Amino acid sequence: MRKIASLLGRMRLDAGYESANDASRVLGCSASHLQQIERGRIGPSQALMGRMAGLYGASIGEVQWASDESRRLFALRCVAAFKKS
Repeated sequence: MRKIASLLGRMRLDAGYESANDASRVLGCSASHLQQIERGRIGPSQALMGRMAGLYGASIGEVQWASDESRRLFALRCVAAFKKS
């Protein structure tokens, strides 16, 4: 079993989409765009957030919270890497 660090990635898997590529086709974005969102590098637009909520069977608030958390963790990783250098 693969380890999924991202809450959004977990939501995607729980909705039955094994890969970002599969989900991105339904969501109308590229797989790399969805992966960047899942990793917290960027946030989804309001329109994409709505599509993600519908596809994942979640509320827009849950998707927003998961996205915000992914972005917060990404920022913390960046700060930790900066402090090491």
